[in-house]
Amino acid sequence: LAFDQAGDLYISDSLNFKVRKVALREANRPIQTVAGLGLAGTLVALALGQPVETTLAATAQPLFAPAGLFIDSKNRLYVVEAGTSRLGALVNSMGSSFQLPEGLPKIPARIRRLDLNQTAPLFVTIAGPGGRILTDTRGEQTLGVPLGLTLDASGQMIISDTLNNQIKLVPRAILD
Repeated sequence: LAFDQAGDLYISDSLNFKVRKVALREANRPIQTVAGLGLAGTLVALALGQPVETTLAATAQPLFAPAGLFIDSKNRLYVVEAGTSRLGALVNSMGSSFQLPEGLPKIPARIRRLDLNQTAPLFVTIAGPGGRILTDTRGEQTLGVPLGLTLDASGQMIISDTLNNQIKLVPRAILD
């Protein structure tokens, strides 16, 4: 969960492959999708070979098991994606028996960012494939199954990577 500067609530709808916004300031508190195609849309996009990184708006792109969320002081939403590479093991550890269909591409974990001040925000990948850091597939410079993140007072990102049993630090200079 995360709150933006206006007080609206953002929810990581992990197993539905979406990020949702609840407009708490409005009387009927509408819920809208901010990012992701949903599970069915994501599976179709993968089966059709849609690129993982596109210039489409965030609501028209696959989002792979979003986990943690964080909104910074510039009203930018950071989304932790667990990816599909290890999704089955992660979901099964939570008591489900979900399995991705065979033959779909394995998408590694990553951290992406949306500028909530824009009308149709686009994703910028910060870490993982397509990003500037933590892009290796093995060792210290990879993301296993990141589930949460935050920024400290200096703007440094702190990522909890559960599969690697590590806390990863991303300097502020890389984020801006």
